Amino acid sequence: MSAYCWQSLNNIPAVTCLKNTPPESGLISFTVNSALSHKKIVATLEKRGFCLRTLTYPNCIRACTHYFTSHAEIDELAIAIQTILDEAI
Repeated sequence: MSAYCWQSLNNIPAVTCLKNTPPESGLISFTVNSALSHKKIVATLEKRGFCLRTLTYPNCIRACTHYFTSHAEIDELAIAIQTILDEAI
């Protein structure tokens, strides 16, 4: 499941995953090239029902997926991130 999430996030032009390949664990750390801070993005995602967190070092956002996370939920996360970025323009 982490490979699907990693790929879905990498498909967003403003998102850069910290690892060059899908992580073996369900933890996907990524940065977002936006005028919005990572904390603001995470807070906005939380209001939309997603639970992610920011890390201080490295400065990034972390998503945690598990075997019970569905492809549909990951697709919804990717759409929500893209929507937040589009709304910020």
